[in-house]
Amino acid sequence: MTVFRILIAAFVGLWQLSALAQSPPTPTNTTSPDQQGQTVGGTNSGARDNRINPQGQGDANDPNAVKNDSGNMNTTGTPAGPDIADDSNATPEEKASAEYSGPAVLSRGISASEPMNPKNVRFTPTVGVEYVYNAGLTGVSLQPNGQLSNANSSGVQLTYGLTGTKVYRKDTVSLSFSGSVYDYLQQSSYNGSSNSLALTWRHKLSRHFSFGVSVSGQEYNQNNLLLSGAGYVNSGVGTTLVTATPATEAFDGRVFSFSTQGDVTYQMTSRVSINMSGGGFLTRRESTSLYGDTGYQAGADIAYRITRHVTTGVYYGYTHFDYLGIYGSTNVNTVGLTYSIAFTPTTELITRVGASRLATAGLTSVTLDPLFALLFGTGAVQEAVYLVNYTPDVNVQLRRKVSKVALSLAYARGITPGNGVILTSVRQTASVGADYKLGRNWHFSDTSGYDTLSSFGVTNQKYTSVFVGSNVYRTIHRGLDWHARFDFHRYLFDNTAYLRNNFVLSTGLVWSPGDVLDRVW
Repeated sequence: MTVFRILIAAFVGLWQLSALAQSPPTPTNTTSPDQQGQTVGGTNSGARDNRINPQGQGDANDPNAVKNDSGNMNTTGTPAGPDIADDSNATPEEKASAEYSGPAVLSRGISASEPMNPKNVRFTPTVGVEYVYNAGLTGVSLQPNGQLSNANSSGVQLTYGLTGTKVYRKDTVSLSFSGSVYDYLQQSSYNGSSNSLALTWRHKLSRHFSFGVSVSGQEYNQNNLLLSGAGYVNSGVGTTLVTATPATEAFDGRVFSFSTQGDVTYQMTSRVSINMSGGGFLTRRESTSLYGDTGYQAGADIAYRITRHVTTGVYYGYTHFDYLGIYGSTNVNTVGLTYSIAFTPTTELITRVGASRLATAGLTSVTLDPLFALLFGTGAVQEAVYLVNYTPDVNVQLRRKVSKVALSLAYARGITPGNGVILTSVRQTASVGADYKLGRNWHFSDTSGYDTLSSFGVTNQKYTSVFVGSNVYRTIHRGLDWHARFDFHRYLFDNTAYLRNNFVLSTGLVWSPGDVLDRVW
């Protein structure tokens, strides 16, 4: 009962807080500043949701009649904003923006890094050739002296990518793909490739129903692949960060991670929507000394749109994962509140706060009594255990993008299957990033943050990682850029005193027909 009362009190507090973001109702014949230029069939890239009632009913006696943000009835027969969704002269972007359903909702796998309105971004390829120097290479093997390797090497790498978004009347397709192939001159055993793919498709079935499918995968051979720039924290359905990431891997070795998710959204009324989702994920590591995992998620939430710019709701999620190469599994049940607010068309804060219950099965080592040790011929045995724990589930993201500058702040705390060494654990991650363009030819991106893994299973282990990264691009001539990158990463296992510093320096030429600032975002 105490937890339930806390959740109710928090929900009421967020409800009251949202009143601060409400703007006074606009008179019928007055055009507000943020509506100037929003004409039927016109273009306004900063437009927010302009359709309070998708049905457009204007009868005062109709329970589905249009209401403005203050709750007053609009009996003019016109929605509170330009209705361009069915206008034959409107572009697909304008139609999609007119049906936009409010700020992002984290429990639906939507992050602050996604645009507030659907926007066409031309599919743009990228190709580059660079010199790279890597210090602190550590494989999953011991040297003849019994110590882990700590190698340095220079080399050459080929980079490539393709990004873009296409908005149709009822569909939005987004693709982001990047990768590299590298060849080290002094340490050829670390040669390999790294690739990352994210594909999303959303389709509007009717005024009330829509569905989406997202697929992401990555394979990498090194754990220094940090994303310099304004990043974000991806959020799963029932817990946080269930797929592997280079930021928490302890060794340089081949890792493959894949996840897929589908969801259906029902727009019950102009303000209330229900979402149900499910998906699966897996991680495989080439080294037999490290463990992989396979799991699935399912969840649901109810979101209430208080105003055009404020959305709140409740969510529930379930996550299960098993390990490969060792006995163990975890079930996670999560419940909490969501709150999102768009302060301006370019600034958005989205939060998810709740609690998770973990039920973990695994193995632990038990020391035998000397008499039994003599009888069984061993001093210890493995014992199956079942543990139950509770932990907060938190995800907060703030992102602002204006003209030539993008800024982001992100923090997350949740359950993760671990990094192959530490298994079921609580992960905390925080980052700050910035992307900006200086003049006509200079482009910069920077990021810094930390990651921690704290074992929540049968062992008491902790992993800490601190990172700093920076990119600079200098336009030479029409899509040809000079690029330089620096990343620093510091790793530490608390209970083993395993400490390693890793840094990467690269420089070379990158070609793309599009603006490099759009690429790094």
